[in-house]
Amino acid sequence: MSDNVTRPGQVIGILYPGEMGSGLGKVLTADGIRVVTTLEGRSALTRRRCHEAGLEVLPSFDEVARTADVLISLVPPAHSLPLAIQYKTAARPVSSPLLYIDANSISPVTAAEIGDLFADTHIHFVDAAIYGQASQLLSRGIVYLSGPLAGRAAAALGRSLRTRVVGETPGKASALKSLIAGLNKGLVALFLEMGLLGRQMGLFDELLASYRAIYPGVMEVIDRLVPTYPQHAARRGQEMAELERTTRAHGLRPRVVRGAREVITAFAELGLAGQSSPEAPPPWTVPGVVEAFFTHSLVEENQLP
Repeated sequence: MSDNVTRPGQVIGILYPGEMGSGLGKVLTADGIRVVTTLEGRSALTRRRCHEAGLEVLPSFDEVARTADVLISLVPPAHSLPLAIQYKTAARPVSSPLLYIDANSISPVTAAEIGDLFADTHIHFVDAAIYGQASQLLSRGIVYLSGPLAGRAAAALGRSLRTRVVGETPGKASALKSLIAGLNKGLVALFLEMGLLGRQMGLFDELLASYRAIYPGVMEVIDRLVPTYPQHAARRGQEMAELERTTRAHGLRPRVVRGAREVITAFAELGLAGQSSPEAPPPWTVPGVVEAFFTHSLVEENQLP
């Protein structure tokens, strides 16, 4: 196998430079790597993040596909396979291999589908999963990688990111990330449902104070995660759907996973993301999130999925 996948002077493409893509791109450019992207059809917020991260903007998707030696896909899970199909069509025909890294929260089943798509081509697939917040990639983030060229993908990602190869089979990295992240999403979903019931019973303030006294470690996680859900619940609902698919693919019934997905999806349907300002972090608090859930009358059984 040619070492050209990770040669000096390589170009990494990121599609697309949202919050995580821009954060990742900023780390890579700081390592001296040329990082390209496109803002074709992207929002003003994405444009701002991209420029702040110092990414090189090309005019189109096709131009990114033709320029990059390594392409990192960072899109919502439902768009992972369509983007891979689009890239396969647009990637330049070269004798040396190209590296396609899917870093989305997809199921191992979806990862296998993407791997099959690139089989017997000059495009080599690596399954990746980024764990950690975009703003803390250097201090707390880790990139899990799996696939035959996972080691070379780790080398391609520069010197500053923490990486860990978890297997040669694509899907292992996504599976591990899903299992880790599934626990915190399940915790948030359970908290939201308990908070909703507590609010309906007129006990929410007492409930929250009791949780903080009895479960301080749990509430540390809740305080960190719950205020982010108005902005990110839709994506996290998709991620739980991928985890549900994984559970079924392994012959298990996703009882808790399904329930968590339903709660998170119901919350996403409130459309609260549009209420936050793109110029500042959304001013959400844990009580405010529960109150928004309650205000929309989702406490009624016949309105839940």
